[in-house]
Amino acid sequence: MNKRIRFNSIEARLVLVLLFLSILPAITVGWVAHNLMFEAIRTERIKTVGRVADTKHDQLVMVLTRANDRAKLFLLSLGAQCNDAKLTQVCAARLIKSYLTSEGAQGATLRRAGGDNLTVGTSAAWNGENITFQTGQLAKFSGTGIGHNLAYFISVAEPNAGLQLEISYPSASLQPIFDRPPELGESGETFLADGDGYFVTQAKYPSTQGNDIPIHAHPMQACLGGKNTEILDLDYRDVEIIHGFRLVPEFGSACIMAHIDQTEAFAPLAKLQKKLFITLSFFILFVIFIAMYMARKIARPVKQLTVAVRAITNGDYTAQANIKGFDEISELATSFNFMTGQLTSANAHLQQKVIELNEAEERYRKLFEEATDAIAFADAETGVFLDLNQSFADLLGWKRTELIGQPQKVLHPDVGGAAVSDSFKRHRSDEAGSTIETQAITKDGRILDVSIKAAVIELNGRQVVLGSFRDITARKFAERKLAESYSKLQQLSLHLDHVREDERTRVARELHDEMGATLTALKMSIHWLADKLPAAMTQFAAEAEHMNKLVADAIHTMRHIVTQLRPTLLHDLGFAAAVERYVGDFQKQTGIECGLVLPEEGFALNENQLLAMFRILQESLNNVAKHAQATRVIIRLIDRGHSLILLVKDNGVGFDRNAHKDNSFGLLGIRERALMANGKVRISSKPGKGTQVLVSIPHTGR
Repeated sequence: MNKRIRFNSIEARLVLVLLFLSILPAITVGWVAHNLMFEAIRTERIKTVGRVADTKHDQLVMVLTRANDRAKLFLLSLGAQCNDAKLTQVCAARLIKSYLTSEGAQGATLRRAGGDNLTVGTSAAWNGENITFQTGQLAKFSGTGIGHNLAYFISVAEPNAGLQLEISYPSASLQPIFDRPPELGESGETFLADGDGYFVTQAKYPSTQGNDIPIHAHPMQACLGGKNTEILDLDYRDVEIIHGFRLVPEFGSACIMAHIDQTEAFAPLAKLQKKLFITLSFFILFVIFIAMYMARKIARPVKQLTVAVRAITNGDYTAQANIKGFDEISELATSFNFMTGQLTSANAHLQQKVIELNEAEERYRKLFEEATDAIAFADAETGVFLDLNQSFADLLGWKRTELIGQPQKVLHPDVGGAAVSDSFKRHRSDEAGSTIETQAITKDGRILDVSIKAAVIELNGRQVVLGSFRDITARKFAERKLAESYSKLQQLSLHLDHVREDERTRVARELHDEMGATLTALKMSIHWLADKLPAAMTQFAAEAEHMNKLVADAIHTMRHIVTQLRPTLLHDLGFAAAVERYVGDFQKQTGIECGLVLPEEGFALNENQLLAMFRILQESLNNVAKHAQATRVIIRLIDRGHSLILLVKDNGVGFDRNAHKDNSFGLLGIRERALMANGKVRISSKPGKGTQVLVSIPHTGR
C-alpha cells in the first residue's frame, strides 16, 4: 500500500472491476430491498386506514341493526300488551317512554292506520311526513346541514296490526364508535358525515368545512359519489392525509372517513432510509479496502509474468516467471515456464516445416508446369486469370504472359460482353467441384470443344477457381456424326414402318378380295354339290359337310390374318371399336381377364398416331400373353387434353429392369413406335409385382 497505484495499470483496473462487481450488486440489492420495504410499509399503512374505515362501518351497521331488531320486538310486544282500545294511548305512551329510557332514545312516534299518531319525547320524524327507506337503509337523519343532523331515527312496522314506529336517537350517541383508534396514531381520526358533507360526529380538528360549510375535499366528494377506497390527498384542513372512506347506504347517504397524517404514517420509512444509508456506507468502505488488497495480491504475479513475456518478445526464450504458490496464478506461471521450453523446440520444428513447405511448393510448381492437362487459376469474383501452365497456353494458342491478368471471357464465345461467362458462373457456384462441357476460342479464332473440371478453393485469403481443361473437339465431332446417323436411322425406320403398313394393307386387301371371293365361291359350290347328291350317298354327303367346314375355317383364319395385318375396324368403326374388338378377342384366346376403360369422347390423334397406338397395344398384350404369366390385365386410355395416354398393367411375374436392360424386340418395338409418333414410353416392373407400360402421344386437342 506504500506505492502509488497507476490508473492505467492492471492493479487499478482490478480495483475498479472488483468495486464494480461488489458495490453495484450491493447498491442494486439495497435499492430493490428499500423499494420493496418502502412499498410494503406504505401499502400496509394505507390498508390499515382502509381496515379502520371498514371496522367503523361494521360497528355502525351493527348498532343500527341491533336498534332495528329491538324496535321490531318492542312493537310486537306493544301490540300484545295494549290491545284495549280505551287504554291504547295511555298504555302505549307508558311503554314507549320506558323503552326510550332503556335505549337512550330521545323520542318516538307511533303511527296507526286509520287512527291518531302518538308522539313521546322529541321525535326526529315529522308527524305528517311519509317515511320511506331505500332497500338496505336502516336509519335516516332528521335533516342535513348545520343543526339538522343532530338526530336520526329508525322506522319499524307491524303490518298485521297496522302499526309503524319511528324511534329517534341523538347523533351524539354514535360518537363512541368514531373515537380515535390506536391504529391511526396521534394524528388519526374517524368521523361520520351526512349526505351533504357536514360532520355528524365530532371532528378532531377545528374547521369551517363540515361545520359552517360542507366538506369540499376530493375524498369526501368521491365517497358521497359512491366510491369506497383509500387515497392520499388533502383533507378538510388542506393537510396531506391518508384517507380511507366508505359510503354508508344504511343511512341513505352518509360517509365514514378514517384519516392519518402522511408524515406520521410514513415516519418509519425515513428511519429505514437512514439505517440503509449508514449500512451501505460502511459496506462500501469495507469493499474498497478488500478490493485494493485483492487487486494488489492478484496483480503482483501478473506483473512478474509480464516481465517474462517481454523477455521472450526480445528473443530470450529461456525467461522464467519466478512465482510460487498453489493458486491459479502459480499454476499459470508453471504452465508459462513449461510453455517457454516448448516454444524453443516448436521454433526449431517450425523452421524445419518451413523448409519442407518450400520444397513441397517447388514440387507442386514443377508438376503444375509440366502437366499435360491445361490448368489455370482465376479469381472467383472477377474471372481474371491469376496463373496458368504452358499446356493451357499451348492449347489455346496464347502466351502465358498474354493471358495472365486477362478476364476469362477472352476464351469463351458465349460471353457476349459480360465480365464472367455463364460456364464460369456455374463453376463458381459449385464449391465442391464440377465438370461441364463448353466451348473456348483460341487466339487465332478457332472454336474448341473443351471439358472443364473446376472447383473453388481458398488461396492466400481469396476465393479462386481452379480449372483443368481438356480438348474434346474430336469427341464432340464424333458425337454429332453419331447423332446424325441415329436421326437418319430413325427416318429410315419410320419410312420402313410406313412401307410395312402399306404392304400389310395391300396384302390384307388382296387376301380379302381375291382369296375371300375364291373361298366364298368354293363354299357355295360345295354347298350346291351336297344338295345334288342322292340321299343314298351318305358318305359323300359327310365328306362334303367336312369340306364345307374346312372352307369356313379357312375363311375365319383368312379374316383373322387380315385383321392382324390391317385392322379394318380402324377405318370402319374407329379406334375405340377396334380396341374393344381386339381386347375381347385377346381375352377369349388367352383366358386372361381384361379390364378396359375408354374415354367418353373421341380421339384427337391423326390416323398414323392412332395406328401406332393400336400396334403398341397389340405388342403390349402380346408380351403379357408370352411372358407375364398374368391372370388379369388392365387397359386404360386416358385423354389429358394435350395427349392420349395408354396404360397396360398386368399382375404377372414382372422382371428385373437392371438385369433386363429393356433390350427385347418387343419393348424396343414399343419404344420405336412411340418415338415415331412423337410420344414417350415409361416401362416399370419388379419381380413378383407385375409390369406396367405407360405410353403418352401428344395431340393438338379437339
